Amino acid sequence: MTWVTYWLTCAVEIPVSLLLLRRLGWLPRAGWGKALFVTWAVNLTQPVLSALHLHDWPSLLSAELIVALSEGLVLWWALRPRVPEAKASDALACAVIANTTSFLAGAAVLSFLR
Repeated sequence: MTWVTYWLTCAVEIPVSLLLLRRLGWLPRAGWGKALFVTWAVNLTQPVLSALHLHDWPSLLSAELIVALSEGLVLWWALRPRVPEAKASDALACAVIANTTSFLAGAAVLSFLR
């Protein structure tokens, strides 16, 4: 199930992140290849999160927040050399929006499977 949730996460978060990076004006300067690679790479946190087997809401939401903050900082760090005006706060917002979207999509899928 971990890889199914990983690919669902990627299917949701990568397009959302790329759309937000485009909206921020970072995408042309960062380049599609670099942006696509980085948005894929930050999602490698998802199998780690799944491996924790968190079942209570406070633990799950806390872990999701830590993941979103980590992903946002990595996104900012990785794209900043090509986009010097990039702000960490924008990258964090991008990661929080992408993670929230995939979390809600995952919750919706799970509700149909139960």
